[in-house]
This record gives sequence, structure tokens and C-alpha cells, in this order.
Amino acid sequence: MVEGVPLWDATYLSTISEETVAAIFRGNGTIPLFAERVQNTREVGQVLLAHFEGQFARAIEQVGNDAVQLVQLLVTYFPSFRDTAIYTAGCAFF
Repeated sequence: MVEGVPLWDATYLSTISEETVAAIFRGNGTIPLFAERVQNTREVGQVLLAHFEGQFARAIEQVGNDAVQLVQLLVTYFPSFRDTAIYTAGCAFF
């Protein structure tokens, strides 16, 4: 538990409140992409419950402690981890 928040509990994460996420990411100013952060946190809990008995350790066990396979598992099961971009040659962005 961190500051009384059970961050390792997938059931808790799957329904975490906006208020709690705001407290976790608190700081000076507005939290960028706040709605997405709430959804991503809930996604982690939901996926862990649905596919890994609520434990990230099960995901690591499933890939036999192989880092490359773990990355593949993350992008397969956790849509928010699919951070991709398409670059076009000859285009400049300023």
C-alpha cells in the first residue's frame, strides 16, 4: 500500500476513482491527459483480473521471465501500452 492506496490490488485498480488517481498524480498545475490516466489505470486492473489471476507476477511467469516476450505480452493484452507512431520520410514537423 502506498499512502493507504492498495496499488497492487487489481480489483481496486479496476474501479479506481478519479479522485484517487488525481491524488496519486498530484503536483503543481493540471494533470495532463487525466481522463486517459484514469482509464489506463482501470485497464491494468481489468486485464490483470481477466487474464493473470489479478497478479502481474503471473504475466512474468507466463513469458518465462523473458523481457522481449513480456513486451509482446504487454502490447497484446494492455491496449494503452501500444505506443506506436508512423513516420513518413521527407516530412518535417516543427
